[in-house]
Amino acid sequence: MMSNIHLLMIFLMFTALYSGCELSEGQSAIEYPFSVLPDGLDSDVNDYYHFKIDPLIPGNRYPNRIKLLAYTGNPNYQKILWQGSHYWSLADTVGYIIQRGLNSDLVYVNYDTTYITGFNGFLVPVVNSVSYTFLNHYEYEDGTAITWAAFPGRLTGDTITIWATYFDDFEDRVYLDSCQIVLDNKY
Repeated sequence: MMSNIHLLMIFLMFTALYSGCELSEGQSAIEYPFSVLPDGLDSDVNDYYHFKIDPLIPGNRYPNRIKLLAYTGNPNYQKILWQGSHYWSLADTVGYIIQRGLNSDLVYVNYDTTYITGFNGFLVPVVNSVSYTFLNHYEYEDGTAITWAAFPGRLTGDTITIWATYFDDFEDRVYLDSCQIVLDNKY
């Protein structure tokens, strides 16, 4: 059975933790800048980015890819959620595995090819759905998150909207930003 002193200690500990999480009177939460942009592309006068893709790439095996950056300006690690306005569907065969081995002359040979099938009609988002911000990274500024987007050639001429959002647990604030990418013909 707990004594009154133990109960008082537990109550004081919870009270200290709870009150330490609240903002003082007159104190406001910090708001950080948040922006989303494709790496290496400039925007036009309407704030659209133009990405030249190859419409002649066959099938879905080698889509055109671009790196997307989300800058949070936040000194804490953050989980960034990404969403794109478009999806693309896979063909039945998405790839293959070649099994290699040594023959009796100790020469590498391909002795079996297994095709990866059964994905016909499977929808793939144009952008990866989650990334995390960097801190103390050699190449990127603190608070920057990276993800990749992939566009098959048949999306030439479309305008893709990419949204990114995160919830800052420390400041109890939701951030949302987007960018529009016009997929221009490379030729």
